[in-house]
Amino acid sequence: MMMVMKRKEVLIGALILLIGVAAFINFNYTQTSENQTLSQASSETVEEAAPKETDKEETEPAGKMGEAQLVSATVSDYFSEARLSRESARSTTISRLNEIIDNANIDMETKQQAQSDLLAIAGVADKETAAENMIKAKGFADAVVYVSGDTASVTVKAQALSEADVAKIQDIVAAQTAVSIKNIKIVEVQ
Repeated sequence: MMMVMKRKEVLIGALILLIGVAAFINFNYTQTSENQTLSQASSETVEEAAPKETDKEETEPAGKMGEAQLVSATVSDYFSEARLSRESARSTTISRLNEIIDNANIDMETKQQAQSDLLAIAGVADKETAAENMIKAKGFADAVVYVSGDTASVTVKAQALSEADVAKIQDIVAAQTAVSIKNIKIVEVQ
């Protein structure tokens, strides 16, 4: 009986780890596809802005200028999409844990572990939100924080981060999440 409980705990832990890895991969894939989208949109805008040799007298309509705004809106949407992706992965995990808690065939120890995992997820979500809000309060346009175990990844909307900015962000994330400064990775997105 004890071996069955340990297996269930290992299984739950493995599922949580897999979901965390999937969220990380999704985050990296989203970031890569956003960069490709920006490059493609940027090259399309440059092609449209270039004067046509056959129609030298025609001028571009004023509406074409709005396409450049669409490109910058895509960068702004990155942060919304990253948060949505993170919350979607977290929602799936919470749903699975709730299924374990609600299942009458699962022993009480496994249910208690699932409840403890739910509380841990809620705690991590609160820490990430607090860190994001503090980073924004310090003057940065936007930020997304991912905490996974004893590491944290921070994506900040900034033109260029100085060493002082990096130190400020690391201090905020370390204070809000209890993650060691050496385990905080910061990426800037323009």
